[in-house]
Amino acid sequence: MADQYHHGNLKSKLLEEAVTLISQDGLENLSLRRLATQCGVSHNAIYRHFDSKERLIDACRAYVMQELTRTLELTLSGLDESLPQTMEQLGTAYLDFYMRNPTYFSAYFRNASQKLMFSLEPIEGNYPPFSVFRRVAVAIAEKQGIPQDETRWRLLRYWTMLNGMFAMWISSNVELPENWKTCLKNEF
Repeated sequence: MADQYHHGNLKSKLLEEAVTLISQDGLENLSLRRLATQCGVSHNAIYRHFDSKERLIDACRAYVMQELTRTLELTLSGLDESLPQTMEQLGTAYLDFYMRNPTYFSAYFRNASQKLMFSLEPIEGNYPPFSVFRRVAVAIAEKQGIPQDETRWRLLRYWTMLNGMFAMWISSNVELPENWKTCLKNEF
């Protein structure tokens, strides 16, 4: 019952609102007093769930990463990971996730401390959403006999294309074609 308050689950509400504030104002400008006001609670209520601003920020990063990873894994359930169409579906799920939650993208990437290592080998502690893409890229390459060097470059291009597309999508100065999902077809 410690996670409950009169409006529902305070811990989840704090995470969601903190991610939004970080996205809007930057990590360095996150105000716990403003967060408390946004959530309709006292400043001290935050400390019942997070013992410091740094722990709250770490929890925000973990929350975004876990939600994205969960979304990607759900997308893969029942699919053959060795088919190129699977990479397209994964890319679409990735972009859809951030389009539904645009504040997650800038809050995570603008302030990320999580390391992302471009490797075809599984690396413990690597950015989990990237690891899902890496796993599918390796399965496709093995089935199609694509050399590792080429697979690594394809994965790098695909990953940067996804993140670049979304970065442009959230920019107020850029207009993208309405059917951006067609850009993902046959790109991997």
